[in-house]
Amino acid sequence: MCDRFSIVSDELFYVFEEDEWFLSKEKKEEFGRGTSIQMRISLKSKKTTQEIFDKYTNQEIGFHKTIVGVALSESPDDPHISRSQAKRLMMGLEKFKEIALDFRGVRSVGPAFVDEVFRVFQNQHPEIKIRYYNAVPEVERIIKSGLAKS
Repeated sequence: MCDRFSIVSDELFYVFEEDEWFLSKEKKEEFGRGTSIQMRISLKSKKTTQEIFDKYTNQEIGFHKTIVGVALSESPDDPHISRSQAKRLMMGLEKFKEIALDFRGVRSVGPAFVDEVFRVFQNQHPEIKIRYYNAVPEVERIIKSGLAKS
């Protein structure tokens, strides 16, 4: 609903702007400690509530789409290689009819992670459409390899 949404917390900077999510691990020295959340709406914004709702809803079933920033679920101690990481990423997403996984900022994934998302979760919820985008060539190769085995 806003033109810019950002979260700054310790060394994490996460922002949504111009319909894209961005993640940066740069520490903002002037920020200090704690967490800050900002939402900005331009006085010149042309967005309408109806336009936003139409992107994510279906008249018959209500809100049915979600976009998930995969990079946000990664931590240095638990990169995107394990089934448990994939399960945490997909937790609660069974409520949606369409899931878009944004792989921006993800440099690698493991076959077990891919299998859990694109085979196990999909087989458990065949009514859900899962798509992905912004995958670097290495991630794309592993995803396609996993999908070929499904």
